[in-house]
Amino acid sequence: MIKNNDNSVDGNTTDNSMTDVIEENNTKPVSFSVNQEIEVTPTGFKEYGVFCDCGNGYTGLVHISRITTKFVKNVSEYFTIGKPFTAKVIEVHEKTKKLSLSTKEFDLESNNSQN
Repeated sequence: MIKNNDNSVDGNTTDNSMTDVIEENNTKPVSFSVNQEIEVTPTGFKEYGVFCDCGNGYTGLVHISRITTKFVKNVSEYFTIGKPFTAKVIEVHEKTKKLSLSTKEFDLESNNSQN
């Protein structure tokens, strides 16, 4: 957490909310950049990918084609809702606060293959 409070001449603390930068979770960066590896949390599945909470108001999507180099029949075989994982940022859409993500680089195994 970074907080910048200035004391005024009369000794009263002034809250400079425009200059305050508060990071809610130290593991989540304030901004994102392409090729950055981040921890995300799955929030929902679709037939075309997994949606994730990336922190700081950003959401992300790992498209089914970017999950692994192997054929993916069912997205839920690779992720569990609420269980964080590492993903690589492919695209950043600042205006909409959306990220395109990939996990191909991490050689994920299906949950079924771990049994």
